[in-house]
Amino acid sequence: SSSTANKTTIAWKFQFQLNNLMTMLKKTESHFIRCIKSNDSCAAQTFDSQLINKQLVYSGVFEVVKIQQSGLPCRLAHEDFLDRYRCLAPSNIRYKRSGRLTTSR
Repeated sequence: SSSTANKTTIAWKFQFQLNNLMTMLKKTESHFIRCIKSNDSCAAQTFDSQLINKQLVYSGVFEVVKIQQSGLPCRLAHEDFLDRYRCLAPSNIRYKRSGRLTTSR
């Protein structure tokens, strides 16, 4: 009888801790920083797409994105997306605050 009580207690503790963890995770905003090497020659404004893709695959970034999208949707307004990722645009393209694309001449 005491072994049955201990099993129930252990299962209850596990369920309680798991629920607390899930509650805490749902309250947080996850932010991860991963360093990606843009090219092997260390040249400024030079991007080797195959090298970058390989690093993203090996570091598990794509898997994290899939997991996050499946359970924790993260949607940015178009303006916020443009403001956040402007630095990734090619050098001949710049984003205005209005959110419209423009090419430099």
